[in-house]
Amino acid sequence: RQDGDYYLTSNLIESLTEIRPESETVVIDSLVKQFKVFEFMGHSKEIGGDMNAGYALRLQGEKYTLLLNADAMGKSLQGAGGVLVLGSALRSLIERTHITEGLRSLSPERWLKNSFLELHRLFSSFNGSMMASMACLLIHDNSGYTVMVNAEHPHGILLRGRDAQFISNHEGLRKLGNNAVKGRLWVDTLLLHPGDVVILGSDGRDDIIVGYDGDGQPIINDDEDRILQIVKAGEGDLPRIYMALKQSGEIVDDVSLLRVQ
Repeated sequence: RQDGDYYLTSNLIESLTEIRPESETVVIDSLVKQFKVFEFMGHSKEIGGDMNAGYALRLQGEKYTLLLNADAMGKSLQGAGGVLVLGSALRSLIERTHITEGLRSLSPERWLKNSFLELHRLFSSFNGSMMASMACLLIHDNSGYTVMVNAEHPHGILLRGRDAQFISNHEGLRKLGNNAVKGRLWVDTLLLHPGDVVILGSDGRDDIIVGYDGDGQPIINDDEDRILQIVKAGEGDLPRIYMALKQSGEIVDDVSLLRVQ
């Protein structure tokens, strides 16, 4: 019965975590590996709190591509509940923008700020029992001008030529639903050049067991720069990056990676 609940929830999540870009210049690839894997009536499925999403937007008459990589608090069903809330709210934001002239007339910076605040207020209504980290990018299709917010999520990675570096190094925002910590509402900007690749990923990319101490306790990777070398060696290819993560240690969390070029 529990696996049946997992199966139905997994199906709901799949319908909300879509990659639906309509861009001729922005190419997206997604990889999500949830830690919880189960079998139900001959179907092998996954359920967890990581999600990727991508949508087309039109603001001030210009085409934009919206990308989101998020990690909802909790394991299995709790994390999946956060994904359902976030995915539903994001879909609502997109649909309202499509049909509301006032929203379509906003600048990309203002639209992203308003969207973050709306999502934060929604998660705050759960009184701390549901939170989510996220990185969200809004890319102007023609110029590559990008605005982004980071809500206590691992930094995005820019792969330009043979060099891999973190996009931003400031602390960013608090998690969605976290009212205990006050922070400034940062909106970063970046100009992407032709051929540039941006990789977004959840903290499962870093929280890997790399060994055990003398007492048999796991040693968790604490080198945040390690992922830069893995992305560089994998040349931004998501399956290669994921295989390198698996080979570098034991994965103990959901892992999601979102690639945009």
